[in-house]
Amino acid sequence: MKYLLMMLVLIAVTQVTATGVYDVIESLAERAEEASTSSEVEVVELFHAQSPEELEAALTDGYPMPWLEEILNDESIPEEDRYWLDCRVRALIAQDLHLFFNEDGDPVHIEADWIGPGEDYWREHMMVNPSDETEVPEEEPPDTFLVGEDIYLVDLSPNNNETEAPDENRPTPRVAGEPGYILDLYGNRVGELATVHSFVSLSRDASIAAIQSGSTPAGGIALPWASFACFMYPDGSFREISFDRKGYYEEVISANGKVIAFLCTSPSGMHDPQTFERTDVTGEVYFYDTDGNLIHSVSPPVLLFGGKISAYGRFFCGNLCTGDVFLVNCAQNYSTSLFTDRSNFNFNPNGNYLCLGGHSSGLVIDLDTFEAMWEADARIGQYDYVRVNCSNNAECIASTTRHGHNPDYYYELEVFLYNELVYTEVFEGFHRGITIMSPNGHFLLSCMQDLQVRDSSMQTIIKQVKREGSE
Repeated sequence: MKYLLMMLVLIAVTQVTATGVYDVIESLAERAEEASTSSEVEVVELFHAQSPEELEAALTDGYPMPWLEEILNDESIPEEDRYWLDCRVRALIAQDLHLFFNEDGDPVHIEADWIGPGEDYWREHMMVNPSDETEVPEEEPPDTFLVGEDIYLVDLSPNNNETEAPDENRPTPRVAGEPGYILDLYGNRVGELATVHSFVSLSRDASIAAIQSGSTPAGGIALPWASFACFMYPDGSFREISFDRKGYYEEVISANGKVIAFLCTSPSGMHDPQTFERTDVTGEVYFYDTDGNLIHSVSPPVLLFGGKISAYGRFFCGNLCTGDVFLVNCAQNYSTSLFTDRSNFNFNPNGNYLCLGGHSSGLVIDLDTFEAMWEADARIGQYDYVRVNCSNNAECIASTTRHGHNPDYYYELEVFLYNELVYTEVFEGFHRGITIMSPNGHFLLSCMQDLQVRDSSMQTIIKQVKREGSE
């Protein structure tokens, strides 16, 4: 099948100091022109907001905006993709503007100190840290809480039998993570949480949330005196399970909520207390079920510093401090694999493909066969960095490459359909930019990589990949 592309190459370079950058951009533009002559796909921009103020201005006529209403009524586009787009736009509005729209389209304003998603892809539910203390759950909070702003943990219960005896000189604890509640994307209250925080992970249906809890000495320099896996439920209840090893942990939950992984990113015992030399301690990855029961644990070859779990809990993948990627097959006796020279990764929406990148060319692995089904051209320079995402069945692939080095970053977005390059765009800025896509690859959303912050505060761009036969 041949494709026809209506393509726009946007070059917004206002000041360039890197040697030869104009030549590189010209080369990329020529590459894009070659793609435009051989395809029948049109990639068009639907929406662009660079700030919460621009987002608010786009809502003059209410929700959905006219362009989005037209998309949501277009039955030539898979319903799953239209629903995903509706979820993501509603979540963006809720996060940045603290504004929801109910089923009748009426605005619902929420007074909150913070609103953010707990599940990263669909974002059907939002966690709310309310401004009004009377709106918080009546349940007593956990004995231990994470204080994210200071990156340390505090113990609210000196009589907690699972922690060490309290020290008379310990400071009065301060709590940043506070009780809150969960709203669906129409602003309906569907649950309460013992604590809400940008570090909390949530399942897609909001039936389970998780965060590390524990305590540290003043200042948070030393490792925790106690470390717990804290499981929270939408009735406000929670359960804490002590880890075998103290340390700092990150938590990730499969979208279906069936598997919760806690990965130790800074375990105690990494250095000899006398010589301060490194030991062979690398921490653990602990896997739990929804009830907080330990299923399995895995030791990575070296320290992990981040991880993700696939939608149905089949695979866990983590970044190693060596710049490699560590994969755990949870469905096959927690067997492990190592992908070298690839320092970042993403699972596709249904978790059947692993997208790899880093300071090397992009790569997509079929996790059923473990075969490489796509690899980008090896055009990576010393400072270049690649992020790759793909749709279900890897039908559509988006590769975002950061070229150059600070402060002269510029980005190249390439879109592949059925492994054929159909779109290229070059742009400046957009620090930590990443492009994700709807389940079947009909929509692209370019945004900041980590939207679980106070607000997105970065430009958001939505594009449609129009296929042959679509309107």
